[in-house]
Amino acid sequence: MERKNKLTALISLRFFFALRVFASHLKPLIGDNYVYNWIYDNVLFVPFGVSFFYILSGFVLSYSYRDRFIDNSKLLGDFYLDRFIRIYPLHIMTFLIIMPISDELYYFGNIIGWFTKIFSSIFLMQSFIPLRSVYFSYNGPSWSLSNALWFYAIFPFVVILLKKITIKRVVYILGGLFIVMPFLMISVDKEFQHWLFYINPLFRSIDFILGIILFEIYEKLKCLNIDKRYYSVMEVGSIIAFVIYIAMCRAIPEVIRDSYSNWLPLCLIIISFSFEKGVISKMFLKNKLLLSLGSVSFGIFIFHNVVIKYFTFLNNYLGIKEPFIIVAIAFIATVGISFLSANYLERNIGRYLKCKIKSFVNSNYIRRLQTYRLR
Repeated sequence: MERKNKLTALISLRFFFALRVFASHLKPLIGDNYVYNWIYDNVLFVPFGVSFFYILSGFVLSYSYRDRFIDNSKLLGDFYLDRFIRIYPLHIMTFLIIMPISDELYYFGNIIGWFTKIFSSIFLMQSFIPLRSVYFSYNGPSWSLSNALWFYAIFPFVVILLKKITIKRVVYILGGLFIVMPFLMISVDKEFQHWLFYINPLFRSIDFILGIILFEIYEKLKCLNIDKRYYSVMEVGSIIAFVIYIAMCRAIPEVIRDSYSNWLPLCLIIISFSFEKGVISKMFLKNKLLLSLGSVSFGIFIFHNVVIKYFTFLNNYLGIKEPFIIVAIAFIATVGISFLSANYLERNIGRYLKCKIKSFVNSNYIRRLQTYRLR
C-alpha cells in the first residue's frame, strides 16, 4: 500500500538532529573555545542524535514496508537489497577517503588489532566488538551504520512478530523492561557501560523496535477524530518537554542518558510531528530549504567526520584561527558534499548496483533452473 503522506515534517527534523551530531564532533577542529564549550556542556553532552535516528528508522521503515511484509507483497530479498545499497556504497567510499589520514592505518603495534579494525570497518561489524579502539576506528560515526545493518536484518521478523502479539502484552513487556533496566545499567562495571548500553547493536535494537511500536500507536491515533488544535499543542508540548529534559540531564547518570532516558522525549517528538497538522509543521517544517537539508541528513551524518578530519589536517597549513569561520567552512563543505552525493553519486550508484545485482541473481537462477531441467 502506497502512502500519500511523505512525512515532510520528520524529514525536516532530521536536519536538526544531524546538525547536533555534526556539532558534537567539532572539538578537534576548533580546540578550546569558550562558546563551544558552553554549548557542549549544556546541550551537546546529551547524545540524543543517534537515539533519534534509530527510533525514526524503525518508524519510517514501518511506514514504508510494514503493510507489504504483512501482505507478503514485498519480497525479503528486495528489501535487503534496497537497504544494503542505501548505506554500503557510501560507507565504503567514505572509508577509502578517510583511510590515508587515519592513525589506525599506520600503527602496527598489534597486527591482529590492525587487521581487526580494517576488516570490521569494511564489513560494518565494528559495533559488535566491545573495544573503543575498534568501534571508533577510521570514520568513527560508521559504527552506527553497523547497527543499522543489524536493524534492517531483524526488521521483517520484528514486524511479523508484533503483528502476532497483542498491544496489551507489548505494554506489559516494555513496562517491565523500563522498570528494571535503569538498575541493571547502573550496576554494570563502568568499563563496559559505554559499549554495552550505547554502542552494542543488541541493546540499541530497543531504540529501533520502539520506532516500530511508535508507528503502531500512530496508526491507532490516526483513526481517531482529534481536534486540529491538539496537534499544535502536541508539537509545542513535545518541544517544551524535550527542552526541560535537556535542562535536567545533569542529574541523570551518564549511562542512562546515553540511551534510556532519551527514548520518551524523542518518541513524543516523532509521534507529535508525524501527523504534520500542527502549526510548527505547517508554518516551519514544510519549508523547501529545510526539506532539502533534511533529505541529505544521512550524507551529513556520514561525511561530517571526513570533512572535519581533512580540514583539521589542512588547517595546519592554512592557519585559519577564527573558530566561527572554521565551523562555517566545515559545515558548508559537509552540506555541499552531501548534496552532491545524494543527487549524483547515491542515486546513480544505487541504480547501477541494483540493476547489476538483480541481473546477476536472475541469470544464476535461470542457469540453475535450466541445469535442473536438463537432469
